[in-house]
Order: sequence, then structure tokens, then C-alpha cells
Amino acid sequence: MPGKAAAPAWQSRTRPVDAAELRLAEELESILGDGIHDLAGIVGELQRRGIPLTDGSAPTEKSFIEEMKRLGAGNGLLSQSTEDLNVNGADLNAGT
Repeated sequence: MPGKAAAPAWQSRTRPVDAAELRLAEELESILGDGIHDLAGIVGELQRRGIPLTDGSAPTEKSFIEEMKRLGAGNGLLSQSTEDLNVNGADLNAGT
């Protein structure tokens, strides 16, 4: 449609982002910006900073992976299967 740009699938949301999701996203952006990109490092830094997952629980590698899957469900690229994905060698399906 002229004058309207379609939102890419990975930017489509079914509801507004809540405060806990926004805080987690901001912290993840900061952590990644600090050069921490491996799963253990990200989770360790969230723990060090005292940043909980959106349900208020402290993150573990397993719970962090599950949270990312949950938050990505239905959001285009983020909802793709993690069968062939890994983060710097960390199997995203480990422990599932």
C-alpha cells in the first residue's frame, strides 16, 4: 500500500512489550554491546547484574533458552526451529 510499510515478520508483535521484557531486552543489548556473546557469559552477566527473567526468576542457561523461545514464539524469524542453531557452540536444544 502506498504510504504504509509492512512490518517485517521479526518486528511483528501480537501485544505490546511489557516492562519486564523491555528491561531484559535493554540489559541483553548492553551485555552484547560489552562483547559478551556466549550463552554462559550472557547468563552469568544477567545473574551478576541481578536481572531476572520476565517471570521474576534468576536465569540459568536452560531457563534463558526457554525464555528466548517463549518470547520469540510467533515473531517471524525468532519463532523458527532451533534444531540447527547454536550460539558460539552452545547447543540451544541442550537440556530440552
